Formats: sequence, structure tokens, C-alpha cells
Amino acid sequence: MAYSILALKPSEFYELTPMEFEKMVQGYDLRTRIEDARTAYMTSLIVNVQLDKKNQIKVKDIMRDLHPPTRLDRKKEEMEFMREWLEEGGEL
Repeated sequence: MAYSILALKPSEFYELTPMEFEKMVQGYDLRTRIEDARTAYMTSLIVNVQLDKKNQIKVKDIMRDLHPPTRLDRKKEEMEFMREWLEEGGEL
């Protein structure tokens, strides 16, 4: 990944700290997600012109297929749901 996607030279890679490299990887992931969201938006505009209202495609559906939720994402959603449930007076 360092030499291909991030286009780092070996000397640049070895000068990075592990935290700097991790931040570069996170930045690449964020940039990829932003570009994919833009493409998904344009795709949904083009496709939805040809579909009726009940069958239209949403950007979040395309993004969920491109970037499926990880185990950590699912755990965060579960914890958020549990917090909201308890605030509303629910029991575990």
C-alpha cells in the first residue's frame, strides 16, 4: 500500500512513524469514500430518472454496497441503540 496507492518512495516510507503512516491510510480511505459518495450521487441521479418513485435508488444503498459496514461499525450502532433504548426507559 505504501509504495502503490500512497505512492511513497522507500526512503519516505522509512522516515514515517507508524502513527503518520496510519493517518495517511485513514486519509486515503476518507478520500476514497468521498469520491465514491460523489459517484454514487451522480449514478443515482442518472438511474432514478428512469425509475418510478417507489423503486428509486438511494445514495446510502449504493454506499453500503461499496463500503459494507465493518464489525466495529456494527458494534458502534449497537451501542448507540442500547444507549438510546436505556434513555427512553427501556430495560436490558
